[in-house]
Amino acid sequence: MFDLLLNVLLGSIICILGLLIWLKQKITLIHKYHYKNVKEKDKKAYTRLMGIAMFLMGLGCVLNGVINFYTRSQSGRLYFSLGFLAGMVLVFYAQFKYNQDLF
Repeated sequence: MFDLLLNVLLGSIICILGLLIWLKQKITLIHKYHYKNVKEKDKKAYTRLMGIAMFLMGLGCVLNGVINFYTRSQSGRLYFSLGFLAGMVLVFYAQFKYNQDLF
């Protein structure tokens, strides 16, 4: 039960932050050095990609907890892994495309 609550709570927080970055374009929720080289005209596209990435990671975390709890197995790890991997690919893509560097 603790694992379910922890995964759902943490995943929900990450999803909410991702939605704020994506839909509300709150770039300040990302650390300054990650977007210091992003041009003003590219900030909308950058926040879109970074927000979607965070949302996917959070969703994977939520699904991990829910699936593991209800199936009594560890098969939810697949969804966590897929969400995290897809999110990281988007983060790296956005960083190199719009910030010209990882940091």
